[in-house]
Amino acid sequence: MKMRFFLALIILADFFVQPLLIPHPACAQPLPITIGVDQGTLNVINGLPNEIRVQLEKGVRDLLPDIDKSVEKYITDIDGVISKNMMDGINALQCSATGVIENAKQTTAASLAAIFFPDNSKIEAQGIPHTLMKLDETIRQTRANMEFSTAPRDIQLAYLDLLHFASIVNCQTKIDNLAVLFEVQGQTIRLFWPAMEWQMLVGNPDAPNCTSISDCAKKRRQELQSLIGTDTKPGTADPRDVKLSDAIAQSKKLPADPESPSWIARVTKSDHIDILAYESVFVRERQIERGVSAARMSRETKAADLWDAAVDLKEYGKDNLRRTADVRLHQIEAEISAQTSIVDYINAITGTEAILKELSDARSLANKASELDPRLAQLYPAFDASAKSYETRASAAHDTAVKTVKAHHISQFLIRH
Repeated sequence: MKMRFFLALIILADFFVQPLLIPHPACAQPLPITIGVDQGTLNVINGLPNEIRVQLEKGVRDLLPDIDKSVEKYITDIDGVISKNMMDGINALQCSATGVIENAKQTTAASLAAIFFPDNSKIEAQGIPHTLMKLDETIRQTRANMEFSTAPRDIQLAYLDLLHFASIVNCQTKIDNLAVLFEVQGQTIRLFWPAMEWQMLVGNPDAPNCTSISDCAKKRRQELQSLIGTDTKPGTADPRDVKLSDAIAQSKKLPADPESPSWIARVTKSDHIDILAYESVFVRERQIERGVSAARMSRETKAADLWDAAVDLKEYGKDNLRRTADVRLHQIEAEISAQTSIVDYINAITGTEAILKELSDARSLANKASELDPRLAQLYPAFDASAKSYETRASAAHDTAVKTVKAHHISQFLIRH
């Protein structure tokens, strides 16, 4: 691919760039290509070092062929990419014999683990569950203590503590048997997703996106609804992406948000909630959004490929020597001006007709690209102006050559008769 992909993001720099061996054609200017993950994940990634973005972008890019086959498979696979990136970072953490994690390696800083383990951090919390059993008990007890009135920021911090605890247990069990290691890593991944979710839901701790669990649930559903729309009212997303991802149908399958505790329960401080029920809805909503974003990424990538092909065909045609249309037309015009041989005029007819056909085909590709990605309409005027300049010259040379050849045939006929 020749088109440089970047996001400001949601626009992340140099996604699919490949080095070019020829001058970059005019009008093949870069446009942002959506990454196939949800807005919240992108916002988190955007605040991390560039190396992490590059790794995750590559993982997303490798999954691009999955989208047209199965959006659900893509969502599952992208979850795997994110989980692996996170686990690679956690596994790189080093801890001392006393159970203190020292943020260790470059591997950690270059993964999503950097969200929860800042550079040069030192983690030494009270009551760290040094065994697998205590870890499981701590996770269950922490969730059991969550109430309807628990602030989203407090939930976020609780999961952060649990993730730190799990990471220490993970660190300590590296020399243990594989069964134990796999169990700890499974617990870590199960903690990572809600920790990541609440990180995205809260956003800026000083100005959180939502102020209560019910507020988070309401706003998250509204965001999704605004994106995908309904059967009768389109949302902000391109309807083609919503259709490919089956987003509206999937949203209808979402369970209702859990009921709020009664006022009596709140007054008596017995307003415990099933936090996992909320989190399962949040995760599914994020997956639906990722499906829409994946469909958009696929569509925009196809449009970019078509646009690159259109620009390449306009500039270089099918010339084996990769000469631009300008170079080929200059050669034809020079041969016509020299008036040395009728053969040059005959060749000029063939050459200009080939160029005109290539320009017509290039326009067709550019129009298809613009249909797929309407943003390309902003590049089309420059493309069209360049194509018209070639067409004007090719048509003029063609007309001159045709008239000359016809005149030659007439003179030859008169001479013979």
